[in-house]
Amino acid sequence: MRLLAFFAVSTWLAGVSCHHRTVAPVVPVGELTFRVECPAGTPGAVSESASGMTISFGAPQIFPLAYAGPGEHVGGRAAIAFEIVEDQKARFTAMTESCLHYALAIYIDGAFISAPTVQGSLPGKGLIAGGMSGWTAEERDAWLARIKNS
Repeated sequence: MRLLAFFAVSTWLAGVSCHHRTVAPVVPVGELTFRVECPAGTPGAVSESASGMTISFGAPQIFPLAYAGPGEHVGGRAAIAFEIVEDQKARFTAMTESCLHYALAIYIDGAFISAPTVQGSLPGKGLIAGGMSGWTAEERDAWLARIKNS
């Protein structure tokens, strides 16, 4: 009988502790900078070469990351999996929705790394595949280190 009473009390305590648990705020692990494609000659635009073309991109938009780690793209290519911090996800999603079918420049620690064409809105997370030729696992890991030091 004592064993049954102990089980009931410990179960009740576990339920109480779950309801009163405090969640620590997420400390960003780094950041990514994005620039949306814009018409050439737009004030403040920068030009980058991507896929053999020069594309103009607008003002930088910086997003802190809740997560950045190794990922895999189609065909097993090395990629960076990322997730934007919760309170910035809606802004990130809105940005990707605003540039459907346009290029989105991605920068890590100030270095231009890729400019994929946005095919659909991204709900606060995604994969960076390293451009047309992709990355080796070592290259991806070097970029991840730069994200985490940004």
